[in-house]
Amino acid sequence: MSRIETILSKARPIKKLCIIDDDFDLFCEINNTFTEEIGGFFNLILLNNDKLFSKNTIEFIKYHDPDIIINYSKCENDLLLDKFNVRIIDPKSQGNFNLNHFTIPIFVLDNIPDLVRSVFYEIFNKIVVWDSQFKEPENSVNFVNLGSLSKKAEKEIQSNNIFRGVKIDHVQPRLANQDIFRIWEENSNLLYVSTLLSRPTSISSIYSVNHNRNKYFSDEGTIIFGRSDDLESITYFWNTRATYPYSKLIWIPVELVDEYLYGVKKFNNFCIFSGGEELKDNLRSICEEFKEIASDKYYFSSSFSCWDSFEHLQNVSFNDDYVRIIHPQSKLFSKSGFNVNIALEIRGFEETILPQSPILGRLFKQDDQFNKHHFVKIGSNGLAILLSDFAPYEESPLYEELKIPTDVQIFKEILTERGLTSKESKQSQIISQVINLLDGYQNIEILKDEAVFDLIVKIAPKRIDRIVKELSKELNASVEEEKLEDLICDIIGEISTIKSDTYIEADDFYSLAGGSQKVNDKKNFFSKIEKLYFLNLLLRGKKVICQKCGTTLWYPISGLQDDLQCYCCNNDLKIPIYNTNKAQNDSFKLNELICTAVDQGVLPVLLTTYLLHKQNYRAIRFIFDIEIYETGTLIGEIDILLTLGTKIGIVEVKADRGFETGQLDRILEMRKKIRADFIIFSTLKETDSVEIENLISYLNTKEINYPVFILTKDALFNEKVVDLSNYFHVDRTTNSFPNGVIIPEEYI
Repeated sequence: MSRIETILSKARPIKKLCIIDDDFDLFCEINNTFTEEIGGFFNLILLNNDKLFSKNTIEFIKYHDPDIIINYSKCENDLLLDKFNVRIIDPKSQGNFNLNHFTIPIFVLDNIPDLVRSVFYEIFNKIVVWDSQFKEPENSVNFVNLGSLSKKAEKEIQSNNIFRGVKIDHVQPRLANQDIFRIWEENSNLLYVSTLLSRPTSISSIYSVNHNRNKYFSDEGTIIFGRSDDLESITYFWNTRATYPYSKLIWIPVELVDEYLYGVKKFNNFCIFSGGEELKDNLRSICEEFKEIASDKYYFSSSFSCWDSFEHLQNVSFNDDYVRIIHPQSKLFSKSGFNVNIALEIRGFEETILPQSPILGRLFKQDDQFNKHHFVKIGSNGLAILLSDFAPYEESPLYEELKIPTDVQIFKEILTERGLTSKESKQSQIISQVINLLDGYQNIEILKDEAVFDLIVKIAPKRIDRIVKELSKELNASVEEEKLEDLICDIIGEISTIKSDTYIEADDFYSLAGGSQKVNDKKNFFSKIEKLYFLNLLLRGKKVICQKCGTTLWYPISGLQDDLQCYCCNNDLKIPIYNTNKAQNDSFKLNELICTAVDQGVLPVLLTTYLLHKQNYRAIRFIFDIEIYETGTLIGEIDILLTLGTKIGIVEVKADRGFETGQLDRILEMRKKIRADFIIFSTLKETDSVEIENLISYLNTKEINYPVFILTKDALFNEKVVDLSNYFHVDRTTNSFPNGVIIPEEYI
């Protein structure tokens, strides 16, 4: 099947997060490598300390969405993967590890985007650098603020035509007091090159919490103070600068405060890691205003965008399950074919809208077996391909072919990533067959008419449901009805059930549906009966009684002929014209698949599915009635597992029963294992019923920091569709997401 869609591709450097122990020399090496990279100042460096897994740090890493974590520290790789959900690179396990294999050096840059070309050439005329061979703590003020270059990298930059006319100055050990501030004011450092190219922009979003409501680092300059060898203050400065590259942000060693008073006194905002009250008193005495920014957490906004100058909008053709993407040479860093170690982000088509994952990308393209650091990942901005396009002096675009996975493959990989497997039940097949019979989710809407829904249930043979209720009474509720039903369903599949079809003439539908008491619009009701027929939920035929054996027979219209035989006794018969002095009208029966669906309790699942399918999200996917296994052991069943965009949800559906506490506990525990973002309990019970009251009371005894939606009869049969999206928006009054038990009351 072919289709054409508009997508957005973007070339950018690989986003890296380095985890290090308190190793000053290692920091200097990383600082040197990142200084020599296009956009290297936007990578992150975190210390392996007690703040590494704080809630603030975890959210900060989600905000930056790194492609890889390079773990230089003693922290366990599995722990980092569990906390950050980002692919881990372990240099300790690689004898020849080279961080440069993940960077694109600045000397290959030969393509300045049109948007910044004039600014680049008119303003950028000098680079002030620090020689990377000098990495003593007493010189840290220089290489922390300005970065450091090796002699080799300096020569390579000077040989690049892009930097022709740009003067490279060397910083003298220990800058004169105001020079560090002057260099920043003049934009004469390599950070300015990266900032100019990437054009980072902070964005306010209703989908993310704003962790910087006071707008620190945005408008006014800030100085961060720490000891000259204090990696905690240095990495805090590094990561804050990566978050706010346009900000006037400077790091000063406390040992050198007196030498920098001339520049310090012009600032009002300070983060203080060392120096204590003595430093604070000194700052209060020389500054017009003293504001201390707490240094125990990171500050960041809702979301951000960068490298937009390297974006390309294009129409692509999807052929069967493949798509080919072409990213033009004009939107790459090197027009000469030196685009090594870059990421190609791809956004715009539904299949790439997935939960963040370091391994789901394998569904689109397998890892490069020769270059393990070339792979596909799913991040907050969609799909990103980490690759190298090393074709010296060739003028050609990037070509990438992706395989489009099915929904089943996606869910299987999501569960595999969590150490789980699944197995379809017989009911899942019935649900899929009914949806196919209806020709898609859209036509489930007909079941939202309560009169139609009840009519279908009424005329369907209630086989298992009747047995369950009778047995439950006999057993005095010593066995949960749901367990009893599951047992009978397992058995019933192996035996033949007695046919008990109901045949209805067209004139009887209205009265069977409850007449004027249940049907508000008779004309509309009849049109829906017609639709049931057109959708093949109702089958049309003739009913006749065999005069020989007395069996009531039914023949579909398509099978009528002059000479018929009783399919019970083989007696020859004809369809009479009259029956008890009345014309023999057509009669109708439910499609056997629908009878089975009613019997298996599928209709409430379909109603819930329709409501979810109509939500204002792209990439809505479902799998139905699956068993979940962990290390081969069954841990529970899920009626619906779904994605709403990048969010994962699990749904438990009931028809006319309440939710047992044991089952509720299993669902809550399963959510943890699946790492689902929300739970939905759906039922045909009224909102004010005892069952719903008991459900809410029990859930309120649990610690729930995620949304738990309760969909009742009022929502499922409402002409409008309940809108769940607002409950995934940040509440601006509390600056947090709604959580806990929610009975949605807003409609699309």
